[in-house]
Amino acid sequence: MKGDRLERVNTLMLIEIANFLAINSKEDFNIVVNSVVVSPDLKNAKVFLTSRTGMAKISILNRFKPKLAKYLSKKVKLKYLPKIEFEIISPQTVDHLELIYEQIEKLKIFK
Repeated sequence: MKGDRLERVNTLMLIEIANFLAINSKEDFNIVVNSVVVSPDLKNAKVFLTSRTGMAKISILNRFKPKLAKYLSKKVKLKYLPKIEFEIISPQTVDHLELIYEQIEKLKIFK
């Protein structure tokens, strides 16, 4: 049951952070939120991002944190809002991981 809640929180955080960045970032910034991983105690969250243009920088994203926290406090109903940490991953890494996931799914079909 706890895993279900954590998965729902991860998904909700992903959706709301993506919405926030779409609304508040410049057109040329072009950030994609790949995933959000919230710790089991709900105190920390890692946000994995990819920039299509390769221009995303942690320092720029960190300037959004106070405004993002205010936005999330209205959209995500939790007792305490997780502390957010951004992690930028390269598009090549995402492509490589997707290929691995596809191979794993193919192996599950044959069992």
